[in-house]
Amino acid sequence: MRLSMLVLVVFFGLVMFSTYVWAHDYASAVSVSGSRHGDAAEKTPVNPARLDLQVGHDMENAVLGDFNKDGYLDIAAVSHGGNCLKIFLGKGHRKFELAQVLSKKSVGYHPDHIALFDWDNDGFDDLILAAEGSSAVFYFRNDKGRFVETPKVFEVKNAPKDIAIADLDNDGKQDIVLSPYGPYNISVLWGKDPDKFVFDVSYITRVRNFTGSSVFIDDWNGDGKKDVFFLEPNENRVRVALNQGKRHFRLINVYSWTRKSIYEPPFTPASFALADLNGDGCVDVLTAMEIGKVAVIAYGDCKGNTVSMEEIPAPAWGYRGCGAVAADHGHPAIIALGEKLKMFLGRKGGDDKWILKHYKAGVIPANFQFHDIDNDGNLDVIFTDYSGDVVTIYFGPLF
Repeated sequence: MRLSMLVLVVFFGLVMFSTYVWAHDYASAVSVSGSRHGDAAEKTPVNPARLDLQVGHDMENAVLGDFNKDGYLDIAAVSHGGNCLKIFLGKGHRKFELAQVLSKKSVGYHPDHIALFDWDNDGFDDLILAAEGSSAVFYFRNDKGRFVETPKVFEVKNAPKDIAIADLDNDGKQDIVLSPYGPYNISVLWGKDPDKFVFDVSYITRVRNFTGSSVFIDDWNGDGKKDVFFLEPNENRVRVALNQGKRHFRLINVYSWTRKSIYEPPFTPASFALADLNGDGCVDVLTAMEIGKVAVIAYGDCKGNTVSMEEIPAPAWGYRGCGAVAADHGHPAIIALGEKLKMFLGRKGGDDKWILKHYKAGVIPANFQFHDIDNDGNLDVIFTDYSGDVVTIYFGPLF
């Protein structure tokens, strides 16, 4: 009897060990091909250095800059659900110190995305914040490393979700583009009185979004004017408002998904990012599809056209967040894709297919950015957990 029991214990032990080895190998070496043609595999680095910074419920956005000019990158992070903005000062050696907490009294109700810009031209980057729940934009002046707690506020008609800043009309004053939270207008706040934080307001177009839209500014057609890129999840497309000068825009599609039949799964874009991903000097658009189990790259030609497209299948759930950085200073073009509980970092292999490495992440990783945060010459990646309360950093080398 005892011998039989011993045999059974050994047998089940071997089964459990085999299952563990299979699961570990699967989790540590995930690869997805570029255009659904063939696979390649590359193992994840052993125990990559990771840092989590606690911010608050429903992490929305984070930006990096040297706020106090000490040579180390600092982090400003927004908690949508916690109604707060936290400032972490970099101290070197991959350490950060919580230096300031701006509460609901300062940031309004349900703050969303923030942008970093030296608004008053004093050499220190300031923070511009869009607060959906307050239907307002907030300007936090940087007083040599510490942000004023009583911001200047400009109220807007449509609840703002995302924000981008550029001088769109070349008048020497910065303009702010806001994407809406809900089915409202893409708004442009034209710089009028920078000191008083006052603007003229116009609208590019109304969008049918019910979960918010992303917005970026870059030159899509190579005419030297800054264009406005935005997402329309409910229309299954990424669009660009081509800057025609004199505060006029012309709308075109970067691409639009249409179902060929009722049997084809729908594609619903969740977020997008801009970068030159093939080294031709033109802007390309990476889009994460939350429904459709795929990410899509639309390659631009610097003339306002999408010349080719590439699909990157999702292993399981579908991508929610994304990010991208162009090749520079010895590193290749890199993409980041966020799936439920997972982050994938990708670069092109020798066969021109995307190789993805798998890292553990928060519930819904999003808002990926690449910086050399620890000044070691390697790119690091930072992202937020859209359904959690942390900002996460993985330190390079990433490949």
